[in-house]
Amino acid sequence: PLSMAKAVPKPETTPNKKAKKLPSSKTLNMQSMILRESRKLAFLICLCGLPIYLYILTIPEEKKLIELEEKLTKAEQREQTAIEENDRVTREINAYKSDPEYLEIIARDHLNYYKDGETVIRIKR
Repeated sequence: PLSMAKAVPKPETTPNKKAKKLPSSKTLNMQSMILRESRKLAFLICLCGLPIYLYILTIPEEKKLIELEEKLTKAEQREQTAIEENDRVTREINAYKSDPEYLEIIARDHLNYYKDGETVIRIKR
């Protein structure tokens, strides 16, 4: 039996169009070297840029930490002042309760008490 095969036409080549020339091996080697070097450079930039980026991220936290440390220092100073004042008042109260001479001095000085027959002379400062 005869088979009916279709004939595939050959592509026509036009004499006006030039065939695309492949790059030489020297050009390909140069391009691949440039690509490798640019990848190395990009890696180095990332490697150096990452610590800088992380440092920049920590700057606001560092400022916040400094502010909190300053607040803590001020609060500790206020606490120390309050403790000292509390100690002073406690000593004064104990002196009122246990030392009659101290109580007399305070009464004479602050409340203008005096004994019979005494003359009090006040000098204003």
